[in-house]
Amino acid sequence: MSVVEQMKGIHVVVVAVNNLDEAIEAYQKLGFELLNRTPREKWGLDAAQFNAGGGSMIELLTPVAEDKPVAQAVRKFLDKNGEGVYEVAIQVGDLDAVHRHVKEKGARIIAEPHPLPSNPARKVMWISPKSTHGVFLEFITG
Repeated sequence: MSVVEQMKGIHVVVVAVNNLDEAIEAYQKLGFELLNRTPREKWGLDAAQFNAGGGSMIELLTPVAEDKPVAQAVRKFLDKNGEGVYEVAIQVGDLDAVHRHVKEKGARIIAEPHPLPSNPARKVMWISPKSTHGVFLEFITG
């Protein structure tokens, strides 16, 4: 099985930023359409999504409650690397097949396939940046 056969395209490129308001303004000046801004209280984050065309998005993400593990991870990334690409999410057809493949190849899986909390009809899994040269890699269905 080839993972490429399961890939439907880039779902979202996530960019970690220090100041979400400034980043939103910068992307809007470049002509990107702001789709929404959503607090992610469960993870201690604030996020804004932009239409990137072709069904893809750019998401800006900043930590706001650094007592949450996900916010701590984003802060650690920002402190170590500065602002920049934090995660790339690839939409796939058969997540279970992708999971079997990457597991067989020895990738470090951070989260096994599971329903997306905000949309249980979709499933996600994450690969550690240690397996992808510094970028979180997400595979998502639907």
